[in-house]
Amino acid sequence: MNILFCRSDLKLAGPAKLIFESAKALKFRGHDVITVTGGGEFSKHFEKTNMLHHSLPELRLESRGILSTFKAIMVIRGLLKSYDIDVIHSFNAHSAIVCFLAALLTFKKINIVNTVLGNGKESILKFIPCKYIAVSTSVKNKLVSYNVKPKRIDVVYNSIIPVERVIDIKKLNNKHAHFELNHGEKLTFCSIAMFTGKKGQERIISSLSRLPNNYNFEIIFIGDGLTRQSCEQLAEKNGIKNKCKFVGAQDDVYKWIDLADIFIHMPDMETFGMVLIEAMARGLPVIATDVGGIPEVVGQNTGRLLTLNPNETDFLTAIEDIKLNYIYMSNKSRERVLELFTLEKLTKNYEKAYEV
Repeated sequence: MNILFCRSDLKLAGPAKLIFESAKALKFRGHDVITVTGGGEFSKHFEKTNMLHHSLPELRLESRGILSTFKAIMVIRGLLKSYDIDVIHSFNAHSAIVCFLAALLTFKKINIVNTVLGNGKESILKFIPCKYIAVSTSVKNKLVSYNVKPKRIDVVYNSIIPVERVIDIKKLNNKHAHFELNHGEKLTFCSIAMFTGKKGQERIISSLSRLPNNYNFEIIFIGDGLTRQSCEQLAEKNGIKNKCKFVGAQDDVYKWIDLADIFIHMPDMETFGMVLIEAMARGLPVIATDVGGIPEVVGQNTGRLLTLNPNETDFLTAIEDIKLNYIYMSNKSRERVLELFTLEKLTKNYEKAYEV
């Protein structure tokens, strides 16, 4: 099957990683995959691995206009014909519209699938004749509320964890033994997210600062962005700067996850939460906010869910519950990823959607 992936950009974020890892996995399964995007920081990963990627600046949202959109349509039309594409898989509404119009101009039957990574608020989506992939039931419900017919929507969790990235059970048992030896006396937390003001680092810092004064912990913040400096200042203001390690954006997050005991993710909204899967794959129980698609990822056996503004008692209780049931929750986190959230399951579900 010849497949074209399309998105407006390849920023260093979840959607870019999803496109890259999915393209690799589908290629491994025998499909020919080309990707066309507006470019971005993540493009270098395609170049390093010789994955076929076409940069089309006219696709970028900031370049959107009549002339640029027309050029994008014609370039993609040429790619569809040159590579004899059978399936278009777009990853945002703008690219879906451009690809739909390009496909019309080929006068060939091409299946179109669009993954909705956000909240599915675009009212125009109901007019695009394609199959939709929602990354959680929460997103599907939002699409339905905007009058997209349910039969046009498949729920496919956008997990990109290869089975080999799931922690080896022997290594996990060693981690459990170390945790028991220390009786969880010093806890290491980990958080992964861009600093946007909406991913909850401020909420995490405030919650941690309200723990008892003698509570022994440290937290590793992975990620960069506009609000990183203000978060560092907040940690200093709240008296926990020496317990907070800000390490910036990292290509390999797993080496940092493996240093931690518990993963914390407290965003305002999250349609799925890829970072939760990355942490659970390494056997980490999770503390997260009960929003969007997060409850579909974090079960009662794998962590604790909190309100957007938990009080100090609720936050401390969540930590202590996890400490008390640490080995059980750690094992269940790993098992849940293997059961529901592997890259292999994702690509098989993609193939089913492509056949419609």
